[in-house]
Amino acid sequence: MENKLQQALQKATIFSALNSQEIEALARIIHVSEFRKGAILFQQEQTPACMHFLIQGEVKAVQYTSKGKEILLRILTTGEVFAMGVAYLQKPYAVTTIALKKSIVGRIQREDLLDVLRGYPEISLKLMGIMSLRIQEMTHRIVEQTGHSPFERIALFLLRETKAQQSELLTLPMSKANLSRMLGTVPETFSRTLTELQHQKIIQLRGKQIQILDTQGLLELTRL
Repeated sequence: MENKLQQALQKATIFSALNSQEIEALARIIHVSEFRKGAILFQQEQTPACMHFLIQGEVKAVQYTSKGKEILLRILTTGEVFAMGVAYLQKPYAVTTIALKKSIVGRIQREDLLDVLRGYPEISLKLMGIMSLRIQEMTHRIVEQTGHSPFERIALFLLRETKAQQSELLTLPMSKANLSRMLGTVPETFSRTLTELQHQKIIQLRGKQIQILDTQGLLELTRL
């Protein structure tokens, strides 16, 4: 199991800068749990106890309004780390996380994490750098949500995935319904936009995959 954990950690973007010794140190303190579909990992306003690492599966992060309305903030996929900041600062969770399908999650207790960071101070510096990049990414997404139309947001998403997957043949990272909610639109608009982009010969739909035919055309649509 420990070897599998090390492999999973090495594939995670946030741990990509760590060396093998640092990866091993983290793998030794991870406690693995399995969550069925619909299970709650932690709840909004709950006092945090640990950092979470999604080894396998899919988890949604949501907030609830005072009237009980669910607001989808993010879909977490395999390899993502979450609740690291609040666990370190001991601030209440700002979101509720729910497994969208059977998921395997690694959890690191706050005190165990601090012990490792004391023994390997370079890990702190490396994680801070990667977390800074994630903050920049989240800032860009907020700008997208407030400054672009749904059509433009979908075009931006396709450009972002082209870079992330390092390919012009994209595999959607989640269902169209969840993607639509993530992009601040509805499934009908998402599907209609993809169809329109295909008519413009900018993309080609291939089942669950999307072939980018005209990257420059996508860029022009985003008004960048």
